[in-house]
Amino acid sequence: PQIELDVARFLASQAIMLCLAGLPGTYFQSLFGARNCLPCLEATSRARSINREKFDHDALHALLADPGGHARRVFAGYTQMLRARASHPAFHPAAPQQVVDVGAGLFALLRGKADESGGSVLCLINVTATEQSARLAPDVGGPSFLIDLIGGGRFDLDRHNPAIKVTPY
Repeated sequence: PQIELDVARFLASQAIMLCLAGLPGTYFQSLFGARNCLPCLEATSRARSINREKFDHDALHALLADPGGHARRVFAGYTQMLRARASHPAFHPAAPQQVVDVGAGLFALLRGKADESGGSVLCLINVTATEQSARLAPDVGGPSFLIDLIGGGRFDLDRHNPAIKVTPY
């Protein structure tokens, strides 16, 4: 396992799920990136058992206490995404969504409407191991910039060539 890569890929997969319309279904195990429980599956022969591992309270706290560990990194990233989703009206379960083509290797979904009081959110996830360039329509990010709801950064857009670099996963 490569902790940084594993965490980034897992969080990218969960970010896709969290940006979709409706109410997200999150397994408890996903909050800290638990692996599939193969012994649980073998014991019951039911596919759903793969996500049914039972956790000891003290052992789980120990996993989450390790700042460099897989579980703590996933938990920190996941809670950050959940806060971002909860903080913006564009993520209302019934808010509209539209798939946007911004280039290969990128998942892009526009949530909400630009004319609503809360505005819209462009969910942009790089699903590759290399940096990608997202080609944006001039009106996607508002007049001239995008704000990163998770990282807090600002992306100023060139009106003639609106594109931003998106890091892997």
